[in-house]
Amino acid sequence: MLSRLLFFLSLLFSLSVVAFEHEENEHFPLGVRSGDPTDSGVVFWTRVNPQKCTGSDPVSLEVSKDKSFGSPVIKESLQVDPLNDYTLHVDLNGRLEADTVYFFRFVHNGVTSRTGRTKTLPQRDQERPIKLAVLTCQDYSTGYFNAHQILGDMAERGELDLAFFDGDFTYEYSSYDSSAAKIIRPMTFPSRSPSAMTAEDFRFLYQNYLSDPQLQYSLSSMPFVVIPDDHEVADNQFWDRERNQAGIPGKRYKFLSPLEKSRLMLDSRKAWVNYTPARIQVNPITDNPQKFVKLYRSFRLGKMADFFVTDSRSYRDGEHVDADDPKKTMLGHEQLDWFRHQLAHSDAHWRLWGNQTMFSRFVAYGEHLDIIPDGLVNTDQWNGFRAERAMLKQQLDDSNIHNLLILTGDMHTSLVSQVKPFDQPDAPDHLAVEFMTPSITSPNMKDEIGFIGNFDRIMDLIRYYLKDQNHHLAHFNSEIHGFAILTLNADEVIWDVYSVPTRERLEKPEATHVLQVKYRDEKLHIIFDLT
Repeated sequence: MLSRLLFFLSLLFSLSVVAFEHEENEHFPLGVRSGDPTDSGVVFWTRVNPQKCTGSDPVSLEVSKDKSFGSPVIKESLQVDPLNDYTLHVDLNGRLEADTVYFFRFVHNGVTSRTGRTKTLPQRDQERPIKLAVLTCQDYSTGYFNAHQILGDMAERGELDLAFFDGDFTYEYSSYDSSAAKIIRPMTFPSRSPSAMTAEDFRFLYQNYLSDPQLQYSLSSMPFVVIPDDHEVADNQFWDRERNQAGIPGKRYKFLSPLEKSRLMLDSRKAWVNYTPARIQVNPITDNPQKFVKLYRSFRLGKMADFFVTDSRSYRDGEHVDADDPKKTMLGHEQLDWFRHQLAHSDAHWRLWGNQTMFSRFVAYGEHLDIIPDGLVNTDQWNGFRAERAMLKQQLDDSNIHNLLILTGDMHTSLVSQVKPFDQPDAPDHLAVEFMTPSITSPNMKDEIGFIGNFDRIMDLIRYYLKDQNHHLAHFNSEIHGFAILTLNADEVIWDVYSVPTRERLEKPEATHVLQVKYRDEKLHIIFDLT
C-alpha cells in the first residue's frame, strides 16, 4: 500500500513540475538573460509572450543572493511595452555588490520565469584572475549550439566570470548562403525571403535563435557582453559616408534603393537593441541607422584588464574605397578618438580589445617583406584599412604599449597571431597578440571546400602553406567549431580552445581541449596544439 502511495505522490509531483515548466515556457518562451556587468550592477532581460499580455501588464523582477529567493535584495516593478516588442531591460548599475553571484527571475500574472544566474565584476583595483569565455559566429541553419550547453555548465559550476560574443550572434539567412554548407535546420522568414528584409524578419530571427534551449541555458547562466558584426544586418555591410546611407553589397540586395538599405539596417539595429541586454546609448527618434545606437563601450575587469569593445560596422567605409586611402576608416573618427584615448589611459595589467575582424596582416601568396600588399586576403578585414591600422600600430609603438590582447572572430577559424610593426611582417618583436576564436557553428574552411576538406593531408597542406606565408601566425586551424576561454592573471594570460561537435543536438556534449597558449613576458608559448 505504501509503495502505491509513494508511486502516486511521485507521479503527481512529476506532473506538477511538467505543468509548471510548460506555464513558464508559455509566458517567458525566450528565457532570461543578463549582460554588460559592472562592479555594481548588471542589465537584466526577458520577453513576455504577447499572447499572454492584456495591455501594459505589470511584471516584477526579483534578484537574490540565494537560489531559493528567501530574502530578495531587489524587487522591481515593471511594465510591458508593445513598442519594445514586449521585451524588458532592467539596468541595476549602482545597486548591487561587487564580485558577487546573484540569481534572478521575472514574474508575470503569477507565473515565474526560469531562474537565471549572473555575476558582477570585481572592484576597479581588485586583484584576482578573470575567466572570460569568447564566442563568435553561430549560424542557426548549419549546426546545433552544443557549445552553449557546455558553457552553461561551466558557468553554473562557477568556472567563468562572463562571456564575450564577438559578432554574428544571428545570421540574416534562412539557410546559410553557401553551396558547400550542410543545412541542418533551415528557417522560413515571415517575408518568405532567403534573407531578412523586414522588421518582422529581424524580430523573427531573434525569437527563433533565443528559442533554442541550449542557447537559453548559456545566456541565463552568466552575463554576456555582445557586439554585432555584419551578419546581424547583411554580409559585408558598411556605411557610405559620401551618401550618408547604409551600404549593403550582394545580389540579394541590388534591387533595394539606398533608402531601403538604410531602413533595413535600422530595422536590424532596433531588433538587436530590443533583444540584447546591453548598456548602450539609443536615439529612438532618428531614422538614421548610424545614429540610432552607439554600440562601442568599455568595461573594467578589476585590476586585471580594461576591456574595450569597438563597433566595426556602423562607421566603416566600403570595399569600393581604396585600402591605401589615408581617409579610409573602419571605426569612424569619433570612435577612433575614443579608442585611442582608452588605449592611452589604461592602468590595468592588460588592455583587452574586442575587435570583430582580423587585425593582423594576412596574405595568401607573395613575398613577406613586400611593402606593397601581396595577395591580401579579405579586404573586409583590417587588410582593407591599412592607414588606420598603421596609425594604431604606431600609437602602440610610440606609447610603449606591450600589453594589448586583441580578441577577434569573423573568420570561423582558430588563430593566434603576433601583431608586427608597420611594414615589418617578419620583425622579431611584436606590438600585440591577437587571439581568434573558432565559430560556434558557422562553416569554416574545411566545411566550405566540400569533400576535399575530408582529406587530412590537404587541410594540413593548407595550414602549413598559410603559416609559411604569414610568419607571425603562431597557430592556424580552420577545421573545428567551438569556443575559447581567456584566463587573465597579473603576469600571464592563458588561451584555451575547445572543439565541440555541431551536427546533432547532444544532451551531454563534450568539449575537446585542443589548444593551450600562454603569454608571459611578451613571449608566446604553445603548451599544446592538438589541432
